Amino acid sequence: MNDQVTPIPKDIEGKILAWRHWHSFWSFMHYGVGFIGAALSAVVAANTENAFLTKEWSVGLAAAAAGTTFLITALGASAKSAAFEAAAREIEKGVSLFRSDESNKGTPTKSILYDAEARGIDILNTVK
Repeated sequence: MNDQVTPIPKDIEGKILAWRHWHSFWSFMHYGVGFIGAALSAVVAANTENAFLTKEWSVGLAAAAAGTTFLITALGASAKSAAFEAAAREIEKGVSLFRSDESNKGTPTKSILYDAEARGIDILNTVK
């Protein structure tokens, strides 16, 4: 058995890190903007019980709450986050198969990694 581990190509490692980064970014956008919208809605709802805001502020906050909801929907942040996570996992699966191939047969083939990368790109292409 070969004691040396064949390194994963830098471009594959870079894609895993980049796709993980974009997963985190879109997840933050989804939850962050969603939380802001929910908080604005809560303030507007509380204002109906005890009018502590002026009419202009109340209307403005209600419009901002609706705007954040639209923003979440229009950006498709949740779908993008899920796609980047699935794409990164696809490459991680390829890395696992690559290392498994290496331990079983001696010399792994990099096509395992690039096939996984292509599947990850196919996943990303399904999200608009």
